[in-house]
Amino acid sequence: MSAGFRPHSQDQSRIKANGTHSPAQEGVTKQMTTATEVMEFAHSTEVARCPVCGAASTMHRQVTATTQLRACNGCGLIFSVPLALPEGPEDLFSRAYSGKEMRSHMEMFKHRLVWRADLLRDGKTLNKVLPLTQRNAIAYIQRTVQPGSLVLDIGCGSGLFLQANKENDYRVAGVEVAEPAVDFLHQQGYDVFRGTIEDVPDGWVDPAICSAFYVIHHVVDPLGFLGAIRRKFPRADLILTEHYLGNDPDKLAPLNLPPRRLTIWNERSLGTALEKSGYRVKRMAIVPHSPYHPKFDGSLTALYCHARSFIPAPLRPRLIGGYMKVQEKGSAALRRVFGRHDLLGQEHLFAIATPAD
Repeated sequence: MSAGFRPHSQDQSRIKANGTHSPAQEGVTKQMTTATEVMEFAHSTEVARCPVCGAASTMHRQVTATTQLRACNGCGLIFSVPLALPEGPEDLFSRAYSGKEMRSHMEMFKHRLVWRADLLRDGKTLNKVLPLTQRNAIAYIQRTVQPGSLVLDIGCGSGLFLQANKENDYRVAGVEVAEPAVDFLHQQGYDVFRGTIEDVPDGWVDPAICSAFYVIHHVVDPLGFLGAIRRKFPRADLILTEHYLGNDPDKLAPLNLPPRRLTIWNERSLGTALEKSGYRVKRMAIVPHSPYHPKFDGSLTALYCHARSFIPAPLRPRLIGGYMKVQEKGSAALRRVFGRHDLLGQEHLFAIATPAD
C-alpha cells in the first residue's frame, strides 16, 4: 500500500486548513489506495529506494526515455529516477530567472522577478500577492518571534517574504542559488547568500526561525537539505511549504515534472523527512491556495511582462495586486458554493517544525 495517495470521495476524513497532523503521533490517514489506482503507475521489475524513508518503490511512471517517476511503497513520496538535475542548481535557476530556461515552464521565474520589481513601487500591495501559506507563516512569526529577531528565508527568490518580514520590524536574510534574483535583492539592500544551503558558511547568521517555501521539491537530496538547515541553524524553528497534488494524475503537468520538480510530497513523507532530519513536527496542515493554471495564468503573466513597457509605472502594482486579490476572493467564494474543485484552487502543505531535543 502507498500511504501517500487518497481518493477524492467526500466521505473521507481530510486535514482541514486549520487542522494539525504529526505523523509520529497520529499515524497516517486511514483511507489509502494504491499508486496504480490513482496515479496510473505501472509495476516495475526494478526496485528503487525512497530517498526519504528507504522503502522500496516497485511502481513507476515513464516521463521520458531516461526519466521515471517512482512511487514509494512506504511513505508515498513520488520521486524522479534519476534523482538529479541536468546541471548545477546555480546554472539551472539562473537561466530560469533570466527567462532562458523553458523546460517545465521555468520561464515563470523571470515573470516573478518582473512582478516583484513592479510591486516595490507600492508597499501597500504586498499583502495582496502573498499566498495564504506565507500569510500564515507571518502570523506564526509574529506570535512566536520577538521583533528585531532574524528571519532566514531559504530559496528566497524575488524576496517578497523578506520584504514582508522587514516591514514587520524583523531583521531578514536569504539564501538563493539564482544569480539574477540575488543581484536584484542585493540592489534592494538585502543580505542574501548565493548558493545552496550546504554552501552557507557555518556561523554566517543565527536566525530565530527559518522558512523554505516550495523549495524542497527542487533539491536532489531532501534529507541532506533539511539536515543542513538543522545543523547550521540549531535553535531555529522551520516553516516549510509544498504543493499538495493529492492523487490526481492530471496534476502531473509539465511544470510538475523534472527538471523543475524532482519530488512530490504528502503529509506522511514530509513529516518523515522532517523527523529524520532532527525536527519535531508541531503542525502539518493542508491549506487552500488560489488556482494556478499554466495556460491561462501563465499566458496572462507573460502578456503582462511583454506589455509592461506600455503600462504606466504607477498602475503596474495596482494591476498585479488587483488581479491576485480577485483571483483569491473569487475562487474562495466559488469554493463555498460548489465545494472543492481543482479549477477553483489547489491545496498546499504547510508545516511548522521545531528542533527535536
